Amino acid sequence: MAVSVALAGGFVGAQTPSPDAAVRRQFIERAIVARDAGDHRVALELFTQAAQIQMRPGLRMSIAQEQQALGLGRDACESATQCMTDVQADLASPESGRVTQGCAGLVASACVPFGRVRVVTATPVPTGLRVEVQGRPVDVASGTATVFVEPGDVLVRATVGAREAFAQDFSVERGLTASVSLDLTRAAEPVEVAPVVVAPVAVAPVATRVPVVTPHPLRAAAPVASSGGVTSRWWFWTGVGAVVLGGTLVGLAAGGLFDRLADPVGGTAYRVYAVTAQ
Repeated sequence: MAVSVALAGGFVGAQTPSPDAAVRRQFIERAIVARDAGDHRVALELFTQAAQIQMRPGLRMSIAQEQQALGLGRDACESATQCMTDVQADLASPESGRVTQGCAGLVASACVPFGRVRVVTATPVPTGLRVEVQGRPVDVASGTATVFVEPGDVLVRATVGAREAFAQDFSVERGLTASVSLDLTRAAEPVEVAPVVVAPVAVAPVATRVPVVTPHPLRAAAPVASSGGVTSRWWFWTGVGAVVLGGTLVGLAAGGLFDRLADPVGGTAYRVYAVTAQ
């Protein structure tokens, strides 16, 4: 029971403990029973529930011990290291000496296989900043955090909102610390720009005069007189008539149809040949 009182811390001599303090004390007492029985998993769960009500250096040391017993080496190392930080801020506590010695021993045994990454960021910490080391979230609310990692290449990644602000691999050696200063200059807060809305300009229709060209009526081409061939010419028929007449006269003369030459008619110079039938 003396151990449970020391783990509770700060409530020794309290006249009227709060309901939360009473619940916390019950968690611690049950965890001690489970630990003594060798049920480290139940003990870790009960110590963790008590820490959610109030964390004290001695309680953190008990959590580290159960983590180490379960083979959670890195978790035990981180809890013991944080325990050393907490106890330095509470040296006036009656349990500080015992807790300091216990946590130092845990650090020496649990932290040997690991390397450390110390993350530093500018303060105030940008809103929405999220940091991950080797895929595990890291709390950098205070501007700095130290985490233990497996030796080798370690990815440190930081995002601000949905934007990736930092991502880089670092080589970490066993037992050594790699310091990483986050450069978040590329993760400036986005400036919201309102879209520019251009009002449509009303354009009055412009009447365009198009000259109307009235086609000039085509003049009908004068009909071309058909030549009609040689037989349609006047001179052809005149010649034919002369030939026929001449031939007729010659034939009559040859046949003796002309028997006499008549006297001039009416005192004219014309003579009329009389044609008589034989």
